[in-house]
Amino acid sequence: TKRASGIIKDLRRKRVEELIEKFLAELSKGSGLASMDINDIVNGNCEVVLVHEKFVKENRDKAHSILKTAREMGAEVYLVKEDMENSYVVDKLGGVLILRRYSP
Repeated sequence: TKRASGIIKDLRRKRVEELIEKFLAELSKGSGLASMDINDIVNGNCEVVLVHEKFVKENRDKAHSILKTAREMGAEVYLVKEDMENSYVVDKLGGVLILRRYSP
């Protein structure tokens, strides 16, 4: 139903916002779990990948490749919409944020 899809959308939005906060927390701690290095996706060291919709629009082929590889590696993949809270952070940090499975 329309109401159920709205609830799911809200939950997904909340999850993305929580993941952005987690990324920023790991980055500030210097734990090594926050990354902007796309090679972490190729190497399979990605638990979560956040991709800004602006990055997708401007780099369609590259974004498709990143998303496909991340999914194949078993990562949770989320599209960050421009109207989301803190979406500007993802954009300003290059458009692709990665939470690693382990610190290198």
